[in-house]
Amino acid sequence: MHHSRLMARLPWVLALLAVFLNHALLMVLSKPVQAGTKETSSLERRYSGKGTWFIPDTGACGDVNSKSDYIVAMNYAQYKNGSPCHKVVAIKNNANNKVVKAKVTDECPSCAYGSLDLSPATFEALGNLDTGVIPISWDWA
Repeated sequence: MHHSRLMARLPWVLALLAVFLNHALLMVLSKPVQAGTKETSSLERRYSGKGTWFIPDTGACGDVNSKSDYIVAMNYAQYKNGSPCHKVVAIKNNANNKVVKAKVTDECPSCAYGSLDLSPATFEALGNLDTGVIPISWDWA
């Protein structure tokens, strides 16, 4: 008689076990995934190119700029008709690891994708003007 009672309860026990395992599996699968670190995020959006310098005047964003302003002219491909105007970029000289922040105020039609034309003040914060061209990487600050 004891065996028949156990057999009668077996479907209920199996059903409860299935519900429990289902909930446990859902809890594990729905656990939020931790977002990447700031370093990972920065690397994903970092650009590389050449840093050159120019004598600023009235930029494509409409600002009157001077040699002492921390500004950049963005390459044509990334300038996108002025959408980055007045946004700040963090620029790194890959040769000496110096970093400076500057504001986008102009467009550089002759610069390649990833490259920036820097004001003298911005360039000098990264290296010597006599160098003329430096290897840079940058991202939005």
